[in-house]
Amino acid sequence: MRAFDIEFSDAALLKRPQHAAALGRIFTGWSLIEAAVAGILGHLMHDNQRAAMALLGQFSTNNARLEAVKKVATELVDASELPAFLALMGRVKVHAKKRNDIAHGVWGVKEGAGHLVYRLSLKDFANVTLEFIPEMKAGNHIGPFADLMEKAEEFTLEALEKTEAEGSALLAELYGDLNQRIKAAAEA
Repeated sequence: MRAFDIEFSDAALLKRPQHAAALGRIFTGWSLIEAAVAGILGHLMHDNQRAAMALLGQFSTNNARLEAVKKVATELVDASELPAFLALMGRVKVHAKKRNDIAHGVWGVKEGAGHLVYRLSLKDFANVTLEFIPEMKAGNHIGPFADLMEKAEEFTLEALEKTEAEGSALLAELYGDLNQRIKAAAEA
């Protein structure tokens, strides 16, 4: 689909390989963040990784998983450590929202705007495709797209790399927490 000179297609990001690579690193980083959170939960549950994975697998959203981890932590983390732990899980929740917005979007590029990529939410994109034919039959060829383009977000490579760096820092902090728990369990 092309709207206001923005190409939304499965191959659009091939024209912005650096942007595409940054998006890929955000997705990969998120998978590692999820693994770290599961590992932390496993150690909170007395080193029972299988139980932790089974528990987390029952929740369909990142938010629900993180709420479960926070509830378990409230019961099992030492009171002196709990505020810092809950703050860490809060940062995971903020990053999860950014990642979800990125992952659940349709990406496009515009000729002449090589420093930008454009993102539309799946919901907005789907709504326009549903409205397009009736609007065209009514003689309105621009209407559905005009509203859509107001909702398109522009991303620079720097903005994507900033999100990536935030995820990397968060991942390092999560693995720091996990390593401390592993060390404490080994010494116990």
